[in-house]
Amino acid sequence: MIQKASEEGLWEKKTKKYTKNNVLHIACKKGNLGLVKSLINCNKEAKDNNGYTPLIYASIL
Repeated sequence: MIQKASEEGLWEKKTKKYTKNNVLHIACKKGNLGLVKSLINCNKEAKDNNGYTPLIYASIL
């Protein structure tokens, strides 16, 4: 299911417009390694409203 969502660009859906987080941002924030591994081929350079990429959140944990 994640592969299909990734192929269709659904992973790019953002949360509330003021946060601009996508699924990869949230997976990194929550420490969900399995989901991060599934989504890592998506746009890992996507930035949230603070200019942070998912990698920044992953490194904070």
